[in-house]
Amino acid sequence: MLFGIFVFLLVIGIVFFGTLSSSGFGDIRKCATEAKKHAEKGDKQAEAEATKDAVGAKVCGYVCGFIAIFLFVILVYSTMTDDDSSPPVKPKPAPSAKACGTPVPQDNWSDLRTSLCNYQQDYNNQQASFKQVQQQISELDKAISTAEQLAKDYQAKKDDTLAKLQEVSKRLIDNPDISIDTERTAYRQAKLEFEAKQQALSQLQTQRTQATEEQKRVETVLQTTQNQINALEKQLKSAYFASFKAKVEQERVIEVEGESGCNQLTVQQCREAAEQEALQVASKQAAVNFLNAETLASLDPHGNLQLTKDEIRSQTRAVVMGHQILECKFVTPAGSAYSCKIRATVKGLVPPELEQQLLK
Repeated sequence: MLFGIFVFLLVIGIVFFGTLSSSGFGDIRKCATEAKKHAEKGDKQAEAEATKDAVGAKVCGYVCGFIAIFLFVILVYSTMTDDDSSPPVKPKPAPSAKACGTPVPQDNWSDLRTSLCNYQQDYNNQQASFKQVQQQISELDKAISTAEQLAKDYQAKKDDTLAKLQEVSKRLIDNPDISIDTERTAYRQAKLEFEAKQQALSQLQTQRTQATEEQKRVETVLQTTQNQINALEKQLKSAYFASFKAKVEQERVIEVEGESGCNQLTVQQCREAAEQEALQVASKQAAVNFLNAETLASLDPHGNLQLTKDEIRSQTRAVVMGHQILECKFVTPAGSAYSCKIRATVKGLVPPELEQQLLK
């Protein structure tokens, strides 16, 4: 493209310069002719004017030619620089960031999840590499099998030509005039072909050995990555469990009521029964509140729990750490039932067995 533009401008410059030059030099020749005529006639004044015109035309021609060359050089230079400053080819867009993202400061386990995701992606890539190596080994095995058969065929051909050469060589003893050039050439060619097949087979076997070593290396890398994934998953599960346990065992204050019938009980006994009923209500309500959907979700946001939520609830309980009686009263005019309202401090208890089951 640049060369074509350069040639085009070169032709235009030559034509333009030639036109100006021919015009200028034409005027010079005309003025010189007129000056010569006036000189022959003896007209000195006319001769001087013609000579002056000739000089002016000559100067004008040189100036115009210089200007034409100068413009041509500028055009060529601008063309070359414009070509360099042409819009560059847009680069390919950079690959998007990994889907794992980056750690979030507000998320206590974001760095662990990000690291785990990165290792999982590395593991997937390594698995793809492992499959490629396996495919390469399979193809090499097929190629080696074919090459081995070819080597055997060409070895048989070499042995056959060698036998013929030996046979004709024995006959050469009895008849020195016999020519063995044909057999010698055939054997030499068969030997070269056999050596080429052997070399090709050797190269394939070397590639097979290298591919096997690469397979072992990738297997080692895969195992290392898997171990790192297992360690991170364990750390993440431990972190989730620690958060779950902290939420469950956090002390809270609740207000509940308990009611008890007073059949054949003294007032004191009925009051105590209502208070115990209030404590049981507090324990049950605490267990429900502590093991809500949000708390259970914090145990594993991805839902990969080893136990069902009902199994977790059945093993987790709540206890009353202390309570204060707010009000106790009869709830029926006849005094057949008593009610107590208490403010209780409760917390959940996560047994060690549950931790072992969740983190195994």
